[in-house]
Amino acid sequence: MVKRTRTRAVRIHHGALALLLVAACAGGAVADTGDPDSLTATDLLPMAQSLQGSDPDTVAARALLAEQISGNFLCSEAATRTVSPETWRGLVAALGEHLSPAERKTWARELHAGFVPAQGEPAIAGGRLLVVADTLDRLRYGKLGEVMAQVDPALAAAPLSADNMQAVSRLYLKVKDRAKARQWAQSAYAAALGDEASRLKSGSAGLLRIARLMDAVALTGKDKEYPEFASALVDLAGGGALQRPTYFNCLESAVARGSMLLAPQCRQSLYPALVGEGGLVRCGVSETLAWAHQRSGTSSAWWHYISSKIASTSGDAEASWLLARAYAARAAAGGADPFAGKEWLTQALAAAESDEMRLYVVERIAMGYAFVCRKQKGESFLAGVESQFAGHAEAFAEVRDRFVSMVDDNIGWAGRKAAGREARKAARHRRALRLRLAAAQRRGETLEIQRCRQLLSSAAE
Repeated sequence: MVKRTRTRAVRIHHGALALLLVAACAGGAVADTGDPDSLTATDLLPMAQSLQGSDPDTVAARALLAEQISGNFLCSEAATRTVSPETWRGLVAALGEHLSPAERKTWARELHAGFVPAQGEPAIAGGRLLVVADTLDRLRYGKLGEVMAQVDPALAAAPLSADNMQAVSRLYLKVKDRAKARQWAQSAYAAALGDEASRLKSGSAGLLRIARLMDAVALTGKDKEYPEFASALVDLAGGGALQRPTYFNCLESAVARGSMLLAPQCRQSLYPALVGEGGLVRCGVSETLAWAHQRSGTSSAWWHYISSKIASTSGDAEASWLLARAYAARAAAGGADPFAGKEWLTQALAAAESDEMRLYVVERIAMGYAFVCRKQKGESFLAGVESQFAGHAEAFAEVRDRFVSMVDDNIGWAGRKAAGREARKAARHRRALRLRLAAAQRRGETLEIQRCRQLLSSAAE
């Protein structure tokens, strides 16, 4: 049962609401009526989305808007339902990170009571309940498990899409109900891949989402056969969707697809799709098979197969098989090192006959440097081979641009990750100091209290 604390309806002072309206009107979110009482449910989302800055006026306006929402739209179950579940989700996406923990708790409690009351049936039916549950998850609601138990019958009766079924499964994972998560994942798989029309509609992105979910709920393994998934991959390969590599910053894509092919029959069914036009290996297929073999413990069999193909081909076809061998070495090493198969990358560059294939191999090598954030090494490598592509200057420039874009993105990501680690470390340090200060205050230790306050002051700078 949700314990409701009725929130007092709020009428913001005209001057304060004027600030809010001016800030939103400046961003074009709402029309400037000049009437403080004109703020309606339809104004809320565009206004919230317009108040994303960090300047003092925007911060103040955002706080006022949150107060207006809490007071006038979360003051009763009826008021809560005057705003649609989809709008609430948008409001939480726009304002959630700016709410205090207490405000998030209040919003979540009132949304729970408004749309999924403890007594009787939920206030809304079907797929819209999923929107509410997702919104509560975004608010980090502690009673999400209770919500899922309440809405499960209505969700099960609703005509949900495969994507929505996956969303339900992931919510059950959040509340650690693995049995329900698996049940919904299996339903999502059947909905997405149960017939040919559904498989064609899923596309590459849909297959990837399904594969990631099935792996997350531990429904992959050597004893799990997914012929529909393998068939869909073959269809994608035939349509050219798996011709290019996933590249090194999308490693999990190949890993996830491979996790669905651990059963020997499923892996074997993908072999005919390995080779495309001109006898060239489809990189997306070879990457998927490399991880399928790696996770099933049969990498040596895959290597022998590739080696036989290398021995029986030449020119560009041989180069494509050498690239497959290089990727297989990387997968066998766990995937972190893009140069685990460096010797085969070098051989592929030497074996390639056409400028197009040689440039393709050059791009693979350059992206390896991008993955490990070795920008100078990558630039040096590209400068060393540039003269070989004088007749393809534009294509070479595109490769260089893709390298620069990827390496800069990866360097930025690595920097943000390092900064996040440092921030978490500093937060833990401050928390320990506050606990130390509280203990000193309980004991009445004046010198220790002064010392802790000095340390906290320094840690906050």
